[in-house]
Amino acid sequence: MHSTAVGKALLAFLPEDELERIIALGLPASTPRTIVDAKALRRELATVRARSYAVDDEESEIGLRSIAAPIRIYSGNVVAAISIAGPVHRMARKALLGWVRELVDAAEAVSPAARLAGVARRGPARRA
Repeated sequence: MHSTAVGKALLAFLPEDELERIIALGLPASTPRTIVDAKALRRELATVRARSYAVDDEESEIGLRSIAAPIRIYSGNVVAAISIAGPVHRMARKALLGWVRELVDAAEAVSPAARLAGVARRGPARRA
């Protein structure tokens, strides 16, 4: 979970005790770019929470990039995520991040919690 955008989008919103239990199981590397340090992963997840999307830049598989946004249920808990992915030779990091606003908007559109709360449209997405 710690090496994919979808996994990070889910991990970022777990209760602290559940996150710590998962981290304690170990953070194996899938590629040389995988985050394997617990402190670095916690910082990355804080960034995910702050910007409402996660990035996988060849962390889970060399040659693959993705972004993901969390989907919430009525309680506000994150239970799923949606993503956009592509091969690095066709999807430059800048091009992929150009889809962040649409991805986050789509996640909010299918999240009942966002619709119930009347989530206001945010300004332009922050870039990673």
